Amino acid sequence: MDNKDLPALYEASNKISQDAQREFFFVFGLNLLCLSLAAVLSVFYVSDTTFIYIQIAVLLLSFGCTILIGVRLPEKSWYGGRALAESVKTLSWRFMVKAEPFNIDSDAAIELFITKLKKIVDSNKEITKKSVKHSEGKEITNLMLETRMKNLNERKDFYLKYRINNQLTWYRAKSKFNKKQSNIFFIAICIFSIFAIASSIARINHPTTEHWPTDIFVAVIASLLGWNQAKKFRELSASYAQTVYEINLIKEQAILIKTEENFSVFVGDAENGFSREHTQWIARRDI
Repeated sequence: MDNKDLPALYEASNKISQDAQREFFFVFGLNLLCLSLAAVLSVFYVSDTTFIYIQIAVLLLSFGCTILIGVRLPEKSWYGGRALAESVKTLSWRFMVKAEPFNIDSDAAIELFITKLKKIVDSNKEITKKSVKHSEGKEITNLMLETRMKNLNERKDFYLKYRINNQLTWYRAKSKFNKKQSNIFFIAICIFSIFAIASSIARINHPTTEHWPTDIFVAVIASLLGWNQAKKFRELSASYAQTVYEINLIKEQAILIKTEENFSVFVGDAENGFSREHTQWIARRDI
């Protein structure tokens, strides 16, 4: 099971989201780096024209990064692309395993899937316009059609392996990663805070010394806080951990599946659970 086995619109919107995310964090990180460098240059100021030009260039670059993010709004494409991709993915899985509302005749299901896909496109026109140049392939892939032809047990096993377990592994890994990153940034902020405090205290005994790195430490702390806030490490770790718990609960219900109706309800509950984060992406997109 690979992304190419999902509709071409999924791959296109997913790529738009990933590219926009990389652009946002690159420009945002460069901005923070420039501000920290400007603080360093201010502390170790040298009355030389070249030095002044360098400082001006750094501040202009920082200003340019701010303008670029404000004008291009890469986070809009990031959130919008992710919302679109997740909408297409959950719709595709429902169709693929013959879950509600696609637990009907195949021809009728195909027609309904195309209709719902068009509605998603219409409600995400800003992103779908960008996705055209990235969109190659089918919207209803061979694997999607082949999976629909499998019997109940085969579809159940397929869904558990490639959807439930896949999501469980992804969310568990992401929760651990974000928790680790949150701890690293917390420790780094504490260390630089101690340096800043120590530098300020030391200055009491050496009031005539011109250059003190206190402002540099403060700038680094501000940058670390800004990056940590943008990445939302702690928030995402808690959110992903909650999702892991919910997926585990959903997975336990698989043993109760005996009929097509049971399976359809099971998939519906699972996809609704996965859609919680998807709903958050839509909310971010609309901000």
